[in-house]
Amino acid sequence: MSTTGPALTDGLATAGPEMQAALFGMYDALRAQTPAFQVPELGFWLVTRYEDVHRILSDPQTFSSHYPERFGTGLSLGPASERAAEVLATGYPWELTLLFHDPPRHTRHRNLIGQAFTPKRVRKMEPVIAELAHTYLDRLPAQGGPVDFVEAFAGPLPISVVADALGVDRDDIAQFKRWSDDIVIRLGSMLPEERDVELMHEYVDYQRYFADRIEQRRRSPKDDLLSDLVAARVAGEDPLTVPEMLSLITLVLVAGNETTTSLMATMMRILIEHPEQEARIRADRGLLPGFIEETLRMEAPLQMFFRKVTRDVSIGGVAVPAGEMLMVSFGAANRDPAKYACPAQFDQDRAGLRDHLAFGWGPHFCPGSSLTRAEARVAYNIILDRIDSFRFAPDYEQVFQPNFITRVPMRLPVVISPVRPRPA
Repeated sequence: MSTTGPALTDGLATAGPEMQAALFGMYDALRAQTPAFQVPELGFWLVTRYEDVHRILSDPQTFSSHYPERFGTGLSLGPASERAAEVLATGYPWELTLLFHDPPRHTRHRNLIGQAFTPKRVRKMEPVIAELAHTYLDRLPAQGGPVDFVEAFAGPLPISVVADALGVDRDDIAQFKRWSDDIVIRLGSMLPEERDVELMHEYVDYQRYFADRIEQRRRSPKDDLLSDLVAARVAGEDPLTVPEMLSLITLVLVAGNETTTSLMATMMRILIEHPEQEARIRADRGLLPGFIEETLRMEAPLQMFFRKVTRDVSIGGVAVPAGEMLMVSFGAANRDPAKYACPAQFDQDRAGLRDHLAFGWGPHFCPGSSLTRAEARVAYNIILDRIDSFRFAPDYEQVFQPNFITRVPMRLPVVISPVRPRPA
Protein backbone atom coordinates (compact mmCIF):
# COMPACT_ATOMS: atom_id res chain seq x y z
CA MET A 1 0.00 0.00 0.00
CA SER A 2 1.51 3.32 -1.02
CA THR A 3 2.34 5.86 1.68
CA THR A 4 3.78 8.52 -0.59
CA GLY A 5 2.41 10.57 -3.43
CA PRO A 6 3.08 14.27 -3.22
CA ALA A 7 0.49 15.18 -5.86
CA LEU A 8 -2.29 14.61 -3.35
CA THR A 9 -0.86 17.02 -0.78
CA ASP A 10 0.94 19.59 -2.95
CA GLY A 11 0.52 23.03 -1.44
CA LEU A 12 -0.58 21.81 2.00
CA ALA A 13 2.14 23.83 3.79
CA THR A 14 1.01 27.11 2.22
CA ALA A 15 -2.70 26.17 2.40
CA GLY A 16 -3.59 28.52 -0.44
CA PRO A 17 -7.04 28.87 -2.04
CA GLU A 18 -6.57 25.85 -4.33
CA MET A 19 -5.72 23.56 -1.41
CA GLN A 20 -8.56 24.92 0.73
CA ALA A 21 -11.03 24.31 -2.08
CA ALA A 22 -9.72 20.77 -2.59
CA LEU A 23 -9.33 19.91 1.12
CA PHE A 24 -12.22 17.51 1.60
CA GLY A 25 -11.57 15.83 -1.74
CA MET A 26 -7.97 15.32 -0.63
CA TYR A 27 -9.21 13.71 2.60
CA ASP A 28 -11.49 11.37 0.63
CA ALA A 29 -8.63 10.31 -1.65
CA LEU A 30 -6.26 9.74 1.27
CA ARG A 31 -8.79 7.67 3.23
CA ALA A 32 -9.34 5.50 0.18
CA GLN A 33 -5.63 5.09 -0.50
CA THR A 34 -3.96 4.61 2.86
CA PRO A 35 -4.59 5.01 6.60
CA ALA A 36 -1.31 6.92 7.09
CA PHE A 37 0.11 9.12 4.37
CA GLN A 38 3.60 10.61 4.53
CA VAL A 39 3.55 14.26 3.45
CA PRO A 40 6.94 14.94 1.85
CA GLU A 41 6.85 18.72 2.12
CA LEU A 42 6.21 18.69 5.86
CA GLY A 43 7.74 15.45 7.12
CA PHE A 44 4.55 14.34 8.87
CA TRP A 45 2.23 11.38 8.44
CA LEU A 46 -1.36 12.47 7.80
CA VAL A 47 -4.00 10.22 9.42
CA THR A 48 -7.54 10.59 8.08
CA ARG A 49 -9.71 7.64 9.13
CA TYR A 50 -12.05 8.01 12.12
CA GLU A 51 -11.11 4.72 13.78
CA ASP A 52 -7.39 5.52 13.62
CA VAL A 53 -7.78 9.14 14.76
CA HIS A 54 -9.98 8.09 17.67
CA ARG A 55 -7.44 5.44 18.71
CA ILE A 56 -4.55 7.92 18.54
CA LEU A 57 -6.36 10.55 20.60
CA SER A 58 -7.23 7.93 23.22
CA ASP A 59 -3.67 6.60 23.68
CA PRO A 60 -1.26 9.31 24.87
CA GLN A 61 1.37 6.77 25.88
CA THR A 62 1.86 5.60 22.29
CA PHE A 63 0.94 8.87 20.57
CA SER A 64 2.51 11.64 22.60
CA SER A 65 1.68 15.35 22.68
CA HIS A 66 5.16 16.18 23.99
CA TYR A 67 7.51 17.05 21.12
CA PRO A 68 9.44 20.22 22.07
CA GLU A 69 12.05 19.61 19.39
CA ARG A 70 9.46 19.91 16.60
CA PHE A 71 8.20 23.43 17.35
CA GLY A 72 10.02 26.72 17.42
CA THR A 73 9.50 29.56 19.83
CA GLY A 74 5.88 30.15 20.74
CA LEU A 75 3.43 28.25 18.55
CA SER A 76 5.56 28.31 15.42
CA LEU A 77 5.54 25.23 13.24
CA GLY A 78 8.95 26.07 11.81
CA PRO A 79 12.22 25.75 13.73
CA ALA A 80 13.24 28.77 15.76
CA SER A 81 15.87 30.88 14.05
CA GLU A 82 18.65 32.36 16.16
CA ARG A 83 17.22 35.85 15.67
CA ALA A 84 13.71 34.80 16.68
CA ALA A 85 15.07 33.10 19.81
CA GLU A 86 16.99 36.26 20.70
CA VAL A 87 13.81 38.32 20.49
CA LEU A 88 11.85 35.85 22.63
CA ALA A 89 14.66 35.92 25.23
CA THR A 90 13.72 39.54 25.93
CA GLY A 91 10.30 38.35 27.12
CA TYR A 92 9.12 35.28 29.01
CA PRO A 93 10.17 31.72 28.08
CA TRP A 94 7.66 29.74 26.03
CA GLU A 95 6.34 27.16 28.48
CA LEU A 96 4.92 23.95 27.07
CA THR A 97 1.47 23.42 28.56
CA LEU A 98 -1.77 21.53 27.98
CA LEU A 99 -1.62 20.69 24.23
CA PHE A 100 2.09 19.91 24.44
CA HIS A 101 2.29 17.51 27.39
CA ASP A 102 1.02 14.08 28.35
CA PRO A 103 -0.34 12.93 31.70
CA PRO A 104 0.63 13.45 34.50
CA ARG A 105 2.03 16.91 33.69
CA HIS A 106 -0.82 17.58 31.31
CA THR A 107 -3.25 16.59 34.08
CA ARG A 108 -1.96 19.39 36.32
CA HIS A 109 -2.50 22.02 33.62
CA ARG A 110 -5.85 20.52 32.71
CA ASN A 111 -7.09 20.58 36.29
CA LEU A 112 -5.92 24.14 36.87
CA ILE A 113 -7.31 25.66 33.66
CA GLY A 114 -10.49 23.65 34.18
CA GLN A 115 -11.19 25.87 37.18
CA ALA A 116 -11.48 28.79 34.75
CA PHE A 117 -13.97 26.97 32.47
CA THR A 118 -16.42 25.58 34.98
CA PRO A 119 -20.11 25.41 34.03
CA LYS A 120 -20.70 28.21 36.54
CA ARG A 121 -18.12 30.45 34.83
CA VAL A 122 -19.60 29.76 31.37
CA ARG A 123 -23.13 30.52 32.63
CA LYS A 124 -21.88 33.81 34.06
CA MET A 125 -20.46 34.69 30.65
CA GLU A 126 -23.73 34.15 28.76
CA PRO A 127 -25.19 37.61 29.56
CA VAL A 128 -21.92 39.15 28.31
CA ILE A 129 -22.17 37.09 25.11
CA ALA A 130 -25.78 38.23 24.64
CA GLU A 131 -24.95 41.90 25.21
CA LEU A 132 -22.05 41.75 22.75
CA ALA A 133 -24.19 39.95 20.16
CA HIS A 134 -26.83 42.68 20.42
CA THR A 135 -24.13 45.36 20.19
CA TYR A 136 -22.72 43.99 16.92
CA LEU A 137 -26.20 43.51 15.45
CA ASP A 138 -27.02 47.12 16.40
CA ARG A 139 -24.14 48.22 14.16
CA LEU A 140 -25.59 46.54 11.07
CA PRO A 141 -27.66 48.67 8.68
CA ALA A 142 -31.12 48.85 10.26
CA GLN A 143 -32.78 48.69 6.83
CA GLY A 144 -30.81 45.60 5.92
CA GLY A 145 -28.62 45.07 2.89
CA PRO A 146 -25.19 43.60 2.10
CA VAL A 147 -22.73 42.93 4.95
CA ASP A 148 -19.60 40.87 5.44
CA PHE A 149 -20.78 38.58 8.22
CA VAL A 150 -17.23 37.68 9.28
CA GLU A 151 -16.13 41.29 9.56
CA ALA A 152 -19.36 42.52 11.16
CA PHE A 153 -20.20 39.69 13.57
CA ALA A 154 -18.45 36.30 13.45
CA GLY A 155 -15.02 37.91 13.80
CA PRO A 156 -15.50 40.60 16.46
CA LEU A 157 -17.89 38.70 18.76
CA PRO A 158 -15.58 35.83 19.83
CA ILE A 159 -12.52 38.06 20.23
CA SER A 160 -14.58 40.45 22.36
CA VAL A 161 -15.84 37.60 24.56
CA VAL A 162 -12.30 36.30 25.12
CA ALA A 163 -10.95 39.81 25.65
CA ASP A 164 -13.62 40.53 28.25
CA ALA A 165 -12.89 37.25 30.05
CA LEU A 166 -9.17 38.03 30.13
CA GLY A 167 -9.58 41.58 31.36
CA VAL A 168 -8.50 43.32 28.16
CA ASP A 169 -9.46 46.99 28.09
CA ARG A 170 -12.06 47.74 25.41
CA ASP A 171 -9.70 50.32 23.91
CA ASP A 172 -7.10 47.55 23.41
CA ILE A 173 -9.31 45.05 21.56
CA ALA A 174 -7.98 45.97 18.10
CA GLN A 175 -4.41 45.29 19.29
CA PHE A 176 -5.60 42.13 21.03
CA LYS A 177 -7.10 40.94 17.74
CA ARG A 178 -3.82 41.58 15.91
CA TRP A 179 -1.91 39.56 18.51
CA SER A 180 -4.40 36.72 18.16
CA ASP A 181 -4.09 36.73 14.35
CA ASP A 182 -0.28 36.77 14.59
CA ILE A 183 -0.27 33.72 16.87
CA VAL A 184 -2.50 31.75 14.49
CA ILE A 185 -0.34 32.72 11.49
CA ARG A 186 2.76 31.30 13.21
CA LEU A 187 0.92 28.13 14.21
CA GLY A 188 -0.30 27.05 10.82
CA SER A 189 2.21 28.21 8.22
CA MET A 190 5.92 28.20 7.39
CA LEU A 191 7.12 31.81 7.47
CA PRO A 192 10.21 33.58 6.11
CA GLU A 193 12.66 34.49 8.86
CA GLU A 194 12.07 38.25 8.56
CA ARG A 195 8.32 37.83 9.04
CA ASP A 196 8.81 35.40 11.91
CA VAL A 197 11.15 37.81 13.73
CA GLU A 198 8.62 40.60 13.24
CA LEU A 199 5.89 38.46 14.78
CA MET A 200 8.20 37.51 17.65
CA HIS A 201 8.47 41.19 18.60
CA GLU A 202 4.67 41.35 18.65
CA TYR A 203 4.55 38.19 20.76
CA VAL A 204 6.87 39.69 23.39
CA ASP A 205 4.66 42.81 23.53
CA TYR A 206 1.67 40.53 24.02
CA GLN A 207 3.46 38.68 26.85
CA ARG A 208 4.28 41.90 28.65
CA TYR A 209 0.72 43.15 28.34
CA PHE A 210 -0.70 40.04 30.00
CA ALA A 211 2.07 39.69 32.57
CA ASP A 212 1.06 43.15 33.75
CA ARG A 213 -2.61 42.13 33.97
CA ILE A 214 -1.71 38.92 35.81
CA GLU A 215 0.07 41.02 38.43
CA GLN A 216 -2.97 43.32 38.64
CA ARG A 217 -5.19 40.28 39.34
CA ARG A 218 -2.84 39.09 42.06
CA ARG A 219 -3.26 42.44 43.81
CA SER A 220 -6.95 42.97 43.01
CA PRO A 221 -8.87 39.86 41.81
CA LYS A 222 -11.97 40.35 39.65
CA ASP A 223 -14.82 38.10 38.62
CA ASP A 224 -13.23 36.97 35.35
CA LEU A 225 -11.41 34.08 33.74
CA LEU A 226 -7.97 35.66 34.21
CA SER A 227 -8.51 35.93 37.96
CA ASP A 228 -9.62 32.28 37.95
CA LEU A 229 -6.29 31.32 36.36
CA VAL A 230 -4.31 33.36 38.87
CA ALA A 231 -6.23 31.86 41.80
CA ALA A 232 -6.41 28.27 40.48
CA ARG A 233 -5.21 25.71 43.03
CA VAL A 234 -5.30 21.93 43.13
CA ALA A 235 -4.39 20.03 46.28
CA GLY A 236 -0.78 18.89 46.13
CA GLU A 237 -0.02 20.92 42.99
CA ASP A 238 1.92 24.14 42.56
CA PRO A 239 -0.06 27.15 41.28
CA LEU A 240 0.53 28.26 37.72
CA THR A 241 3.65 30.29 37.03
CA VAL A 242 3.53 33.45 34.91
CA PRO A 243 5.08 31.67 31.85
CA GLU A 244 2.54 28.85 32.26
CA MET A 245 -0.33 31.31 32.44
CA LEU A 246 0.95 33.17 29.38
CA SER A 247 1.10 29.90 27.46
CA LEU A 248 -2.41 28.94 28.52
CA ILE A 249 -3.73 32.39 27.59
CA THR A 250 -2.16 31.87 24.15
CA LEU A 251 -4.02 28.60 23.75
CA VAL A 252 -7.27 30.23 24.94
CA LEU A 253 -6.76 32.87 22.26
CA VAL A 254 -6.43 30.30 19.48
CA ALA A 255 -9.24 28.07 20.72
CA GLY A 256 -11.58 30.83 21.82
CA ASN A 257 -11.19 33.26 18.94
CA GLU A 258 -10.40 31.85 15.51
CA THR A 259 -12.18 28.54 15.98
CA THR A 260 -15.36 30.20 17.26
CA THR A 261 -15.27 32.66 14.36
CA SER A 262 -15.06 29.66 12.04
CA LEU A 263 -18.03 27.95 13.68
CA MET A 264 -20.25 31.04 13.59
CA ALA A 265 -19.42 31.88 9.99
CA THR A 266 -19.93 28.28 8.87
CA MET A 267 -23.29 28.13 10.64
CA MET A 268 -24.45 31.16 8.67
CA ARG A 269 -23.28 29.64 5.40
CA ILE A 270 -25.06 26.36 6.10
CA LEU A 271 -28.29 28.12 7.13
CA ILE A 272 -28.29 29.91 3.78
CA GLU A 273 -27.48 26.70 1.89
CA HIS A 274 -30.21 24.77 3.75
CA PRO A 275 -33.29 27.00 4.13
CA GLU A 276 -35.30 24.00 5.31
CA GLN A 277 -32.97 23.72 8.33
CA GLU A 278 -33.34 27.43 9.01
CA ALA A 279 -37.13 27.08 8.96
CA ARG A 280 -36.99 24.14 11.38
CA ILE A 281 -34.75 25.98 13.84
CA ARG A 282 -36.81 29.16 13.70
CA ALA A 283 -39.86 27.05 14.58
CA ASP A 284 -38.08 25.09 17.32
CA ARG A 285 -35.00 26.61 18.94
CA GLY A 286 -34.43 23.35 20.77
CA LEU A 287 -32.94 22.09 17.49
CA LEU A 288 -30.15 24.68 17.60
CA PRO A 289 -27.68 22.56 19.66
CA GLY A 290 -27.94 19.72 17.11
CA PHE A 291 -27.35 22.20 14.30
CA ILE A 292 -24.19 23.38 16.08
CA GLU A 293 -22.90 19.81 16.47
CA GLU A 294 -23.48 18.89 12.83
CA THR A 295 -21.72 22.08 11.73
CA LEU A 296 -18.75 21.16 13.92
CA ARG A 297 -18.69 17.67 12.43
CA MET A 298 -18.84 18.83 8.83
CA GLU A 299 -16.23 21.58 9.10
CA ALA A 300 -14.14 21.27 12.22
CA PRO A 301 -12.61 24.69 12.97
CA LEU A 302 -9.37 22.95 14.02
CA GLN A 303 -8.75 20.60 11.11
CA MET A 304 -5.75 18.75 12.52
CA PHE A 305 -3.10 18.65 15.18
CA PHE A 306 0.04 16.73 16.00
CA ARG A 307 1.20 13.62 17.84
CA LYS A 308 4.61 11.98 18.15
CA VAL A 309 4.88 8.19 17.86
CA THR A 310 6.73 6.80 20.91
CA ARG A 311 7.19 3.22 19.63
CA ASP A 312 6.98 1.36 16.35
CA VAL A 313 3.29 1.07 15.51
CA SER A 314 0.92 -0.06 12.80
CA ILE A 315 -1.79 2.39 11.74
CA GLY A 316 -4.33 0.45 9.71
CA GLY A 317 -1.57 -1.85 8.46
CA VAL A 318 0.92 0.93 7.67
CA ALA A 319 4.15 0.66 9.69
CA VAL A 320 5.13 3.96 11.31
CA PRO A 321 8.46 4.00 13.19
CA ALA A 322 9.00 5.43 16.65
CA GLY A 323 9.91 9.11 16.62
CA GLU A 324 7.78 9.99 13.59
CA MET A 325 5.28 12.86 13.73
CA LEU A 326 1.62 12.50 12.84
CA MET A 327 -0.86 15.11 11.67
CA VAL A 328 -4.10 13.76 13.11
CA SER A 329 -6.97 15.11 11.02
CA PHE A 330 -10.17 15.77 12.94
CA GLY A 331 -11.73 17.26 9.81
CA ALA A 332 -11.08 14.12 7.77
CA ALA A 333 -12.17 11.73 10.53
CA ASN A 334 -15.47 13.57 10.89
CA ARG A 335 -16.20 12.90 7.21
CA ASP A 336 -15.27 9.23 7.23
CA PRO A 337 -18.12 7.24 5.61
CA ALA A 338 -17.17 4.27 7.79
CA LYS A 339 -18.39 6.33 10.75
CA TYR A 340 -21.05 8.63 9.25
CA ALA A 341 -23.33 7.71 6.36
CA CYS A 342 -23.30 10.28 3.54
CA PRO A 343 -20.76 12.42 5.48
CA ALA A 344 -20.77 15.31 2.99
CA GLN A 345 -24.52 15.73 3.52
CA PHE A 346 -25.75 18.01 6.32
CA ASP A 347 -27.98 16.00 8.68
CA GLN A 348 -28.37 17.25 12.22
CA ASP A 349 -30.60 14.26 13.06
CA ARG A 350 -27.91 11.67 12.32
CA ALA A 351 -27.04 9.06 14.93
CA GLY A 352 -23.86 9.41 16.97
CA LEU A 353 -23.55 13.12 16.28
CA ARG A 354 -21.80 13.92 19.56
CA ASP A 355 -19.10 11.38 18.66
CA HIS A 356 -17.51 13.91 16.29
CA LEU A 357 -13.90 14.88 16.94
CA ALA A 358 -14.05 18.63 16.32
CA PHE A 359 -12.98 19.24 19.94
CA GLY A 360 -10.62 16.28 20.03
CA TRP A 361 -11.11 13.23 22.24
CA GLY A 362 -9.60 11.66 25.33
CA PRO A 363 -7.25 13.53 27.71
CA HIS A 364 -6.89 16.50 25.35
CA PHE A 365 -10.59 17.11 24.75
CA CYS A 366 -10.92 20.91 24.50
CA PRO A 367 -11.67 22.39 27.95
CA GLY A 368 -13.19 25.49 26.33
CA SER A 369 -15.71 23.57 24.20
CA SER A 370 -18.59 24.52 26.50
CA LEU A 371 -17.84 28.22 25.98
CA THR A 372 -17.68 27.85 22.19
CA ARG A 373 -21.02 26.04 22.17
CA ALA A 374 -22.55 28.64 24.47
CA GLU A 375 -21.39 31.51 22.26
CA ALA A 376 -22.89 29.91 19.16
CA ARG A 377 -26.17 29.05 20.87
CA VAL A 378 -26.67 32.45 22.52
CA ALA A 379 -25.57 34.41 19.45
CA TYR A 380 -27.74 32.53 16.96
CA ASN A 381 -30.84 32.72 19.13
CA ILE A 382 -30.40 36.50 19.01
CA ILE A 383 -29.63 36.53 15.27
CA LEU A 384 -32.79 34.54 14.53
CA ASP A 385 -34.84 36.84 16.78
CA ARG A 386 -33.64 40.03 15.11
CA ILE A 387 -33.01 39.12 11.44
CA ASP A 388 -35.79 37.52 9.40
CA SER A 389 -33.76 36.38 6.42
CA PHE A 390 -30.27 36.18 4.93
CA ARG A 391 -28.87 35.09 1.59
CA PHE A 392 -25.51 35.12 -0.16
CA ALA A 393 -24.47 38.41 -1.72
CA PRO A 394 -23.78 38.38 -5.48
CA ASP A 395 -20.01 38.51 -4.84
CA TYR A 396 -20.06 35.55 -2.42
CA GLU A 397 -17.22 33.06 -2.62
CA GLN A 398 -15.57 30.86 -0.01
CA VAL A 399 -12.15 32.23 0.95
CA PHE A 400 -10.26 30.82 3.92
CA GLN A 401 -7.24 31.97 5.88
CA PRO A 402 -4.05 30.39 4.46
CA ASN A 403 -3.63 27.88 7.26
CA PHE A 404 -3.75 24.10 7.10
CA ILE A 405 -4.41 23.62 10.84
CA THR A 406 -7.41 25.90 11.21
CA ARG A 407 -10.22 26.43 8.71
CA VAL A 408 -11.45 29.99 9.18
CA PRO A 409 -13.43 31.92 6.53
CA MET A 410 -11.86 35.29 5.76
CA ARG A 411 -15.11 36.84 4.55
CA LEU A 412 -18.77 35.94 4.11
CA PRO A 413 -20.74 38.47 2.03
CA VAL A 414 -24.45 38.14 2.77
CA VAL A 415 -27.59 40.20 2.28
CA ILE A 416 -29.75 40.52 5.37
CA SER A 417 -33.29 41.67 5.90
CA PRO A 418 -33.96 44.68 8.15
CA VAL A 419 -32.56 44.27 11.66
CA ARG A 420 -35.21 44.37 14.35
CA PRO A 421 -34.51 46.57 17.40
CA ARG A 422 -33.16 44.74 20.42
CA PRO A 423 -35.82 43.81 23.01
CA ALA A 424 -36.48 46.46 25.63
